[in-house]
Amino acid sequence: MTDKPTLIFLPGSLCNAELFAPQITALQDQYQCIVADLNLDDSIQAMATRVLDNAPEKFSLIGLSMGGIVAFEMLRQSQDRIEKLALLDTNHLADKAENEQARLAQLADAENKNLAWLRDLFESQFYPRYVAPCHLDSDLLKTCVGDMAIAGGFETLKNHWLALATRTDASDVLKNLSTDTLIAYGEHDQLCTPEIHKTMASLAEHAELHCIADAGHISTLEQPDAVNKLLIDFLSR
Repeated sequence: MTDKPTLIFLPGSLCNAELFAPQITALQDQYQCIVADLNLDDSIQAMATRVLDNAPEKFSLIGLSMGGIVAFEMLRQSQDRIEKLALLDTNHLADKAENEQARLAQLADAENKNLAWLRDLFESQFYPRYVAPCHLDSDLLKTCVGDMAIAGGFETLKNHWLALATRTDASDVLKNLSTDTLIAYGEHDQLCTPEIHKTMASLAEHAELHCIADAGHISTLEQPDAVNKLLIDFLSR
């Protein structure tokens, strides 16, 4: 048992604890840090329910990308249990039709392929959209993204893509948000754009909004010091 407050991390699609490694290192002395397993379910609702079922009565929450989408559903199911909330590089909207079609096409293409194909898919097609221009040539970041992608394998790819394709709009959650909330985004995020985050902040009346310079979609790894400072300042209030 520990008397430290609990901090639950919700990773993005085909990501794991490595996505938050710098933040866990910075926060683990003050918090019991738990990284939720979002690989077991193929809907956002089921993911949220599983996290809540395994969480203590009260906790704080940090979600990036799909993890933020799961956080919205956790708020919908049990907002009173969440003490503080940090939403990083995420999206409150339902999936676009063209994105859903692309995900289904990728799942079909994945049939009978090996893990090397999956790594190449993420390193060649996804990585250039994940990071800021200044990080395009970072072999360390590219390898990290590829490692996380293949660690989950094809079953995780299927679960995550189906969950994202069937997610619901969370505008109502943001409008009814009473939890202390930080919204932060990379200035070069192509997947969850700055405009999306500004809209989220306008819907959540009391949320604070921050832009992270020289970062794209995986700000926790691109600019760990800046993200750590934001989180430490926010969580310590």
